[in-house]
Amino acid sequence: MISGLLINFGTKHMIGGLKWVNAGAMVGLCVLIYTTQKKIWQLDMESQQQKMTVKGDELKLEEPLRPAEEASF
Repeated sequence: MISGLLINFGTKHMIGGLKWVNAGAMVGLCVLIYTTQKKIWQLDMESQQQKMTVKGDELKLEEPLRPAEEASF
């Protein structure tokens, strides 16, 4: 499709639109990074909440912390 547009209209019009394509890609990348970071943070907090118990005024871990496992999603 892009090749057909290049043949019909040349590169003059495509160069003008390239900055908008790059801007859109940058916005999309920022949204993707933000949402992924938010999901990972939420999963981490849920995991840590399950491992913690409160005894008196102390917060204790049920099991020692270990390195994170590789994600499979």
